[in-house]
Amino acid sequence: MASNCSGASHSWFYNGLLALALAFGSAAHAGGFAVREQSAIAQGMSFAGAATPGSGLSAMYWNPSAVTQAQGFWGETHAAGIFPHSIVTAAPPTSSALIAAYGGSAGNIGEIGAIPAIYLAYPINQNFYIGLSVNAPFGLATNANSWLGSFYAAEAKGQSTDVNPVLGWKISDFLSIGAGPRIVWFQGKFSRSIFPILTDHAAVDVEDVGFGFSAGITFTPTALTQIALGYRSRVKLRLEGDFDRPAASIHLPINGTATLPDQINFGVRHRVSDALTLLSTMEWTNWSVLQNVPLSITGVNAAPITTLTFNYRDAWFFSIGAEYQWSPQTTFRTGIGYELSPVRTSVRDTSLPDANCWWLSAGFTYQWNEQWTTDLGYSFMYMGRSSINVAAGHPDFFGVSVFANSNAYINIVSASLRYKWSSEPQQTRFR
Repeated sequence: MASNCSGASHSWFYNGLLALALAFGSAAHAGGFAVREQSAIAQGMSFAGAATPGSGLSAMYWNPSAVTQAQGFWGETHAAGIFPHSIVTAAPPTSSALIAAYGGSAGNIGEIGAIPAIYLAYPINQNFYIGLSVNAPFGLATNANSWLGSFYAAEAKGQSTDVNPVLGWKISDFLSIGAGPRIVWFQGKFSRSIFPILTDHAAVDVEDVGFGFSAGITFTPTALTQIALGYRSRVKLRLEGDFDRPAASIHLPINGTATLPDQINFGVRHRVSDALTLLSTMEWTNWSVLQNVPLSITGVNAAPITTLTFNYRDAWFFSIGAEYQWSPQTTFRTGIGYELSPVRTSVRDTSLPDANCWWLSAGFTYQWNEQWTTDLGYSFMYMGRSSINVAAGHPDFFGVSVFANSNAYINIVSASLRYKWSSEPQQTRFR
C-alpha cells in the first residue's frame, strides 16, 4: 500500500514530512522553521540586545533571568503580524513540456500569520522571582497548489505552543540567574500532489509534546551596562499521526523522531548617555542536530521505511541597534541584523526558499503612566533571489526535476501592551 502512495517508492513520506518541517518557518523567521518574533520591543531593534532585561519581560524568551527585574506583578502581551512575499517560479533547465502541462509558477507561496506571546513575573521576595512565558516558537504555513512544484509540496501548515515557567534568583545587584522547564506542543499538516495527477493529493498530519528547559544569566558590571547569556535546550519529538490519500482510499498511521535545535543568545546593552543606548546580539542555533529523521509505518516491524535527510547546518544571527529616549514617555529605536540560514542551496525546497537575509527594523515605546506601556515594532526581512534545484542528488528528488527561482521578502509588524503593578517606587536601572 505504501508504495502505491508514492507511485514508485516510499518517497512520499520522505518528501512530505521534509516539506512539512520546512514549511513551518517559511513565513516568519529565525532561519529554518523557527520564529524569532517574540517581542515588539526587540522587533524594533532587529533583536539587538533582546536577551537583556532592559528589553522588558519579553527578554525572558531568550534569557529567563530577566524575570528578576519585576517589582510587584508585571505582565506583557505581544503579537506579531507576518506578511510574507515569496514568489516561486520554475526556470530552465526545467522541462518546458512539464511547465506547459502543470504550470510554472506557484505565485506567492507565503501565508499571512500571527505570532502571540505572553509574559508574567512576580517577586516572591527581594531575592527570588517566579515567571511564566507562553510562546509560539515554530509555525506558520505555505500554499503552493496547482503548479509543477506541487508534486513536492502543495500545502503545509504548522503550529506550536511553548509553555515555560521560570524561577529567578537575584544573587546581587550585579548578578542574576534563572531557569525553568519547557513544555512544547508541536503539530503540523502537509499535502502534496501525486505524480502525474495534480488533483490526486496525499496528506500527513502529525503532532507530539516534547520537553526541554531554558536557562540564563544577567551580569550588570555597572549601572550603564547589562550583559546577558541565555540558553534554550533542544527538544526531542516523537511525531505520530496519519497519512491519507483519499483518491486511493488509503489511511496509514505513521511515526518518526525529530529534534528541535538548542540555541544560545548573547546580548549586550550599554547606555551611552541619558538619552542614547546601544545594543548588540549574537545568536547561535544548533540546527545541525536535524540531519536524518527515520520514518516508520506504525506497527509494521517498527522499522524505518525511509530517512528524512535535512542536512541542516548551524545558523547564526548578528544584530546591532540603538534606543533614543525622546522624552520621559517616548523612546525610539532602530536596528539592523544579518542572518546565516541553516538551509543550504543543495537542499533548498520548493516550500522553503530560505536563504541568508538582512533585517532592517524600527520601533517606539510610549509610556502612558506608571502602569501601562505600549510598544510598536516593524521589520523588513530581505532574502532576495535564491535558487531551488530539485534534481538528482537533492534529498527530495523522486524522478521529476524542478528548477526554480525564488524572490522573497517579509514585512513584520509587532505590538505589545505592558502592565506594571508595584506597591513600591520603581527604581530600575533600565527602562
